[in-house]
Amino acid sequence: MGDFAMEGLPSDVDLSFLTGRELQGVLIGRHHGRLLFDDGVSIEISDDIGYRSRDGEIGAVYKTIVAAAPTLITFLDETITEVSVVDASSLVLRFSHGEALELYVTTAEYESYVIHSNGRCFVA
Repeated sequence: MGDFAMEGLPSDVDLSFLTGRELQGVLIGRHHGRLLFDDGVSIEISDDIGYRSRDGEIGAVYKTIVAAAPTLITFLDETITEVSVVDASSLVLRFSHGEALELYVTTAEYESYVIHSNGRCFVA
C-alpha cells in the first residue's frame, strides 16, 4: 500500500513517474495543500516549501501552505522535467519553465508530504 519514510525518502527511491506530469490544480487548506497533476498523481504538502528560481537561487522558503499559495499558482500548467531527492531532507521538483519547488522534511512527528500515484503512497 504505502512506502513510508517519515524522515524523508531514501535517495534511491524511484520517482521517475513524476517526470512529465503536468500541474493541473492547487488546493489550499489551513494546514496543508495538494498539488494535482495529470494521470491521477497528487502530492499532499504539510511542511515547509522552498521556491528556487531559474538561475538556481532560493527565492523563498514558506512555513505555511497559505503563504506559498501565490507561488504555487504560478506553476499551474507547467510540467515536471526533473525530480531529485536530496539527502532525504528534501524533494526537488524542477518544472518546464525552469523554476523549482522544494518540499522539505523538518519533523518526524507528522508527514511532511505524501505522493499519491496509482494506488501507491510515498510518505516523507
